[in-house]
Amino acid sequence: MKPFLDCYIFEVKQWPKYGPKLEYYALADVYHYNSLTDDREDKKQSPFIQIPEKFVRNANIQFILDNLKDIVENNKPIIKRINDDLWEIDYEFAK
Repeated sequence: MKPFLDCYIFEVKQWPKYGPKLEYYALADVYHYNSLTDDREDKKQSPFIQIPEKFVRNANIQFILDNLKDIVENNKPIIKRINDDLWEIDYEFAK
């Protein structure tokens, strides 16, 4: 049976927002999820916005995973909301 989800999940902090129109957000975590094999109770009740990678444009997963600790600890606003169904990574803030 094929899993419903088998991808990376971006957890985005709802506050604070950044940028001229407050459309930039900071990441809380990025992790791989498989709906058939993972039973992560800690993620089911997460207070963060959870976005599957297919809804994130310009996502370089390896770069984000390599720099995740720095991005999260420093609340770097690297993810931008385009609309309700689409987000985009802006690497300018990740440096």
